Amino acid sequence: MSEQRETQKLSAQATVLPLFSLNSKRFSASDIEIANYIASKPSEVMTLTISELASKAGVSEATISRFCRKLGLSGVQSLKLKLAGPQGGTDAAIATGRVNSGDDCESLMKKVFANIVIGLRSTETILDPNAVEKAAQLIARTKRLLVFGFGTSGTICRDVAIRFVRFGMSTELLTDAHQQGTVAAALDKNAVVFTVSNSGSSVDLIRSVSIAKKRGAKVILLTAHTKSPLSKLADVVLLGTGPEMAHFGEATNVRLVFLAIIDVLYTRLSILLEEQYRRNLQGMREAMADLKY
Repeated sequence: MSEQRETQKLSAQATVLPLFSLNSKRFSASDIEIANYIASKPSEVMTLTISELASKAGVSEATISRFCRKLGLSGVQSLKLKLAGPQGGTDAAIATGRVNSGDDCESLMKKVFANIVIGLRSTETILDPNAVEKAAQLIARTKRLLVFGFGTSGTICRDVAIRFVRFGMSTELLTDAHQQGTVAAALDKNAVVFTVSNSGSSVDLIRSVSIAKKRGAKVILLTAHTKSPLSKLADVVLLGTGPEMAHFGEATNVRLVFLAIIDVLYTRLSILLEEQYRRNLQGMREAMADLKY
């Protein structure tokens, strides 16, 4: 049990289950064994006793009980009910396709599109509309919106910076750690920092956001992990999830889920700031008219 088991990760099937993916930061190696087994045989698990589940997962009954408590559940029966409900996602786990090197384009299309759909459906069940509303209200009231992110998350941040300027507030994209820290140190309570981080654990982002918080700025976090250090710092957490294509080993599908969440937030803001939004949009169209044939 040792080294090999300790480095084991959630399987693609387990990752698609919000119940597991959202709590994965707290999982031990044994918890991962349990989650992977349940995700691989969801229908069978629904018929097992705690003793049978422990035997098949290769752990003790006490470990199963601790696993359930980490998920905020009272026991195996509660776990079964959760898995059978809309947030359990057992059907999604069965449907998740694994990419193989020999897949042709038609197979890849079906698998990639299916995973995107699963991610959107899973996110619809866990994204808190009250959090979206709170985020929209914070942005609607601010005169200065700063967007922090790195790497792939930085490309999502760029979408926010480009589009949200239509609402009339100053919008700044910052994807350099030093620049983030410098600007964060000069913020005040009138600023809002919109941060994108799949893991919520980036050391540089944690430092930049901490500085912004000390200056009184409000923080909105878009992430796939609620138990992360950045989640603890944020005033609002927007949560998205989805299966990743195991062949790639990177957060490609969650990127599209995050963009969908941003679309929801953008649309809500266009309603809250409708008059200003329409006026600004018309002005932008007129300004761009001379650049087109």
